[in-house]
Amino acid sequence: MKRMTKALFSFFVFMSLLALACNLNSSTSAPPTLVPNVPAITPRPTLGYATPSNEELPQVTPGAQARIEAELYNLLEQVDADRLIMHIDALQGFYTRHTNSSLTDPSRGVGAAYSYIMGQFETIRAQAPTNFTSFPQEFTSEYNGIRAINRNAIAYIQGTEEGAGVIVIGAHYDSRTWDLNDATGFAPGADDNGSGVAAVIELARILSQRPQRTSIVFALFCAEEVGRQGSRTFVRDYLQPLNIPVVGMINLDTIGSYDAPDGSVNDFDIRLFSDDDNTNQSLAR
Repeated sequence: MKRMTKALFSFFVFMSLLALACNLNSSTSAPPTLVPNVPAITPRPTLGYATPSNEELPQVTPGAQARIEAELYNLLEQVDADRLIMHIDALQGFYTRHTNSSLTDPSRGVGAAYSYIMGQFETIRAQAPTNFTSFPQEFTSEYNGIRAINRNAIAYIQGTEEGAGVIVIGAHYDSRTWDLNDATGFAPGADDNGSGVAAVIELARILSQRPQRTSIVFALFCAEEVGRQGSRTFVRDYLQPLNIPVVGMINLDTIGSYDAPDGSVNDFDIRLFSDDDNTNQSLAR
């Protein structure tokens, strides 16, 4: 498990740093300001939502490449496999995280999972020397005739460099049984998607320990299993109204298993997906 964890995180940290290094434009405007509440005014974005193509990516000098590799190894050594397992154990311990499960029970249901995540973000904030902030994003989910006030758990590190844009690292924290309508059945969701949530929390902890040139948003979504309602709300009600200049997004989903359906084991390869028409596909290819 520990070897698999290290292999996965070497890739995730590398992709995060690669994205952080992908700003091409110099600008005299201020860095984009991330704020908890939608009504605030943010500076004009410098990069918009487009990501440079592979041909446009800057050339890395040998000296710069060596520094990047050294930084990657440094970050990789900070990954704590025990913390990852701790987060997964805690999340699967809530029995179910179905969108329509309890919002108020402190030890069971999607509300308990949300409280755990925000508690972890608060711990990171208290220990971070950087500008690390977390906040809830409430929205009304609707599934199987039930309307509920669910919440995305959002945190961010404010970047330091002008024109460097924003990277989003996300995962969904809700779970389901085989019967999607069953909101009370056992649905531990250790792999789908406790593993992704654990990765985001650990990345937030590590990356918050030093200033980052690019602003980084850590977004943990609810109601993904019932139509991606949480992530759609995040884009519609937060990113778009504030003109947040997103230059790339890494979504971590079901990353904890290396067992194939036929029973074979492969703990060396990582699956990475991007649509052909995805504007951020250069991050994945």
